[in-house]
Amino acid sequence: MKLKAGIHILILTMVFFLTACSANDNKSGAEPTIKEDTIISDSDTQTKRIENELEEQNELEDQPTNHEEAVDRERKEDPKKETKGEGKVVASIPEPAEDLDSASDQQEEDRTLEQLLDDGFTVIEEQSFWMDTDYWGHVRFVAGYYIKNKVPHLNFYIVNSNQLVMNTLPESFPNNPNLRHINAVSFRDLNDDGEKDIIIIGEYVGGDTTKPAISVTRASVYFFTGQSYIQLPWYNDLINRSGKNDTVNLVVKEGERILKLILTPKTRSADNETEFDRMAPLMCSKELFDLGDTGYASIYDSLNVFSSPSTYSESYLTSLIGNCFEQDTKLLISTKPVAFAKKVNRYEQLVVDIVNDINHYNYIETGGGTMWTIINAYSILDVHTSVNKYVRGKTLSDQGNIRTSINSLSSGWNQLQSEMNIVIKEGGFEESDLMEWTGATLDDIVELEHRLDANIQNLIELAATDKKAKDVVDLINNHLYSETY
Repeated sequence: MKLKAGIHILILTMVFFLTACSANDNKSGAEPTIKEDTIISDSDTQTKRIENELEEQNELEDQPTNHEEAVDRERKEDPKKETKGEGKVVASIPEPAEDLDSASDQQEEDRTLEQLLDDGFTVIEEQSFWMDTDYWGHVRFVAGYYIKNKVPHLNFYIVNSNQLVMNTLPESFPNNPNLRHINAVSFRDLNDDGEKDIIIIGEYVGGDTTKPAISVTRASVYFFTGQSYIQLPWYNDLINRSGKNDTVNLVVKEGERILKLILTPKTRSADNETEFDRMAPLMCSKELFDLGDTGYASIYDSLNVFSSPSTYSESYLTSLIGNCFEQDTKLLISTKPVAFAKKVNRYEQLVVDIVNDINHYNYIETGGGTMWTIINAYSILDVHTSVNKYVRGKTLSDQGNIRTSINSLSSGWNQLQSEMNIVIKEGGFEESDLMEWTGATLDDIVELEHRLDANIQNLIELAATDKKAKDVVDLINNHLYSETY
């Protein structure tokens, strides 16, 4: 692969393919709305919990009953049938028998319900409901589970009247395999965009071999965003930390409270800094720092749910999340020895400068563009996240030797430096039409080359004997070795 001063391909994927599309090729352009009369039933009926008896599971396997036939029969008997109310029907998930392992792909669009059933999917009939939408038409919300590694895993699908899967609801982040009951399902608008979102309340069983199992109620909200449903991990954790998560009405009230914390009344703007300033602290929770995974923040999806994504709004909110990691790092090192704190600050400054300069060179080479505002914001967020993980000791012991990473960094920089020197010598890139070339541009590249050389050598010297710095060094390697296009 040709070596380029690039940005990790994952960041570009976030820029160019940020909106997840349903595999459904609906060309009407209409967005789905769930009619008011489809809110599901309020029933105190509790289904009998299925025990994990191998004999019972074998009997079920021997029966010729097909779940899809039952679904078809229900639809044919009354295609307009809707279940009304709040959906307080407890659906139990069986303790798995040892021979029931099955696999499933998370994205099932273009498959049929019958194919899912053949792959081991079991429908929970009492928590599956028909509803009307503008986008998909008359469809069914189907709840069910697969057995994977002898553990039941919940999956939720939107299935049309021809039994084709139109949308797969995402798994929780991170996925909790210990969900044992679905207590309630309801459809409500929780972000005031006029579309009905899906609320699912379930019972999780925790604990380990040394402690009794603990039952915990958790709520998950799936926001509708044009052609599919998404989850915001930080939002679900806010709901569940509040303790107001065991009934639909409580979840709705807590959702209204969160919405008031974020939105300016009667305003939904793509560039409302005040709303982003309110949203960022809600996203920057202990869970975010503990995970060290920016996917938890779901930056673009959060904008899609509570605002309108734009180049400015995404780069601004991304920078705010980066500031959260930077501030948390400062708080952590305030209690550490002075020498360690100085080293951390040195790492952060060096890596920020190096990433900024690589991005600047790439900006010049590719002809610029507003996309680089977003790319740079995500790049700096990666730096602050990586340094935060370094301070927290979140390094993997099996990642290899720091010397390997440093050698890779030296090799990568030598190749990029050679490329930059050729550009300086020849007075421009081969593809000179990418942007207007001036003497000032050439001077910029000369300055970038000198500064990158000094900073990379300083980073190599600082990390040479610090095996915990491997992630920090590899972050630079990712930028050096990634293709931008």
